[in-house]
Amino acid sequence: MMNRIYNFVSAALGLALVGLGVSGGAAAAAPDGSGSAEAGPPAAVASCTTIDTKTYALVVHLALYRCEDGWYGLVYGQTRVGMQVYLRSAANTITGLRTVAVDNRGTFTPRVGIHGGPWKACANIRGAEICTIRD
Repeated sequence: MMNRIYNFVSAALGLALVGLGVSGGAAAAAPDGSGSAEAGPPAAVASCTTIDTKTYALVVHLALYRCEDGWYGLVYGQTRVGMQVYLRSAANTITGLRTVAVDNRGTFTPRVGIHGGPWKACANIRGAEICTIRD
């Protein structure tokens, strides 16, 4: 029961962070994830599907979202400057690397499209990599 409550609170926190616009930068993203990138979340994350979430040390959370325009990763919670969030392709290459610039502020990856998938979101937290499942 506590695990369900914790998962619900984690998901709600993620959506709250999205509502606050918790990312920086903006540029057009290449549909295959290989070109320039957009650091912001999709325009309407509420219409996106949360594929998976992972938690590190009970305070840092990682999520993979599938939206109409592609996939996004998000790291949030007690993040620290220097933590990294990115997407890994089916070939295990890193795409859309973003570094957390402000403590305790969520950071999205750029959008990636269908080429190179299935995708998983990963974060480098204190030298340890955690990843969601692939979609």
